[in-house]
Amino acid sequence: MITELHMEKVACFKTAVNILPKNKISLVYGLNGSGKSTISNYLYDSSDEKYSFCKINENFDHEILVYNKLFIRDYFYEEDSLKGVFSLSKENKGVLEAI
Repeated sequence: MITELHMEKVACFKTAVNILPKNKISLVYGLNGSGKSTISNYLYDSSDEKYSFCKINENFDHEILVYNKLFIRDYFYEEDSLKGVFSLSKENKGVLEAI
């Protein structure tokens, strides 16, 4: 479980913010520009250099699952002419793009 999420010097988090979730599942909500997407993008790919001042503390090793726009971009192929029709998996996306 995530015990602490430290966001700093990225997007709307110009100053340090510490988020301390109390449950295994947490709901993140807020106004536009409040940092929801920044948090989910960090959890999806914390290795991005723009998150170099951010940190996550966990009380045990586990997989963090994030379903956001980056996940959709990486795992689904969307045909330009048929909005809303998807094919799942990175491999299928690459094959369909090559075709």
